[in-house]
Amino acid sequence: MQAKGDWPYEWLEDIGQLDQDHLPPADAFYSTLRGANTLGRDAAEIQVNYERLQTMWKEKKWRTMRDMLVHYSTQDVVPFVCALSQMQNYYR
Repeated sequence: MQAKGDWPYEWLEDIGQLDQDHLPPADAFYSTLRGANTLGRDAAEIQVNYERLQTMWKEKKWRTMRDMLVHYSTQDVVPFVCALSQMQNYYR
C-alpha cells in the first residue's frame, strides 16, 4: 500500500485552488483541529515530509492540486471498496 500523504485541509478555501500547479507552502498544512502542522512535530520533520510530498508530486507527475487530491482520496476509497468486495464474496 502506498503512503497516503498529507492534505492541506484548511488551505483549501476555493475550488479554483485545485488548479494550482504547485504545492502550497509547508505552513499551509497547519491544522487548528490538531493545533499543529500535519507534516510533523518540529521544523525538521515538517521539512522532511514536505520534501517527500514534493518528490511524490514529481514522481506521480501531478500537474495540479486536483491531481494530488484524487490521489489522496483514492488512498482511502480503493482499500475500502476492496474490503467490501471481499466481505460480499465471503457472505455469498
